[in-house]
Amino acid sequence: MRLTAFLTVMLLSSNFALAAVDKVPTFDVDPSCHAAVVAGLGNGRTLQACLKDEHEAQAQLTKLWSEFPSADRSQCEGLATMGGPKSYVELLTCLEMARDVRKLRDSNGETGGTTGMGNAGPAGLGRH
Repeated sequence: MRLTAFLTVMLLSSNFALAAVDKVPTFDVDPSCHAAVVAGLGNGRTLQACLKDEHEAQAQLTKLWSEFPSADRSQCEGLATMGGPKSYVELLTCLEMARDVRKLRDSNGETGGTTGMGNAGPAGLGRH
């Protein structure tokens, strides 16, 4: 009886986790843009320009989401939501980098991990 209940909970949990990466996550990007403007990271860019970039990235993600492997979506979503303010631009950049690394490896005949990042991780900060 306990085993059945445990297995049911595990099965439902795993289905929920999979469903969570089947659609573009919803982010509140205002804090990210406000922080970028205050810190001067945009080299004089306005809050409106930052928000426009975020909305364009969200639209691009919505269009391309199903084309990215679920492992990349899950990994990049985790990275984009870790720590500071969330950003669609960061999520899209992560997914594009993973895709591009995979293409480069494929064209060179290399084999790597199951994701485009392999062991490299984001920005080449990997295990060696």
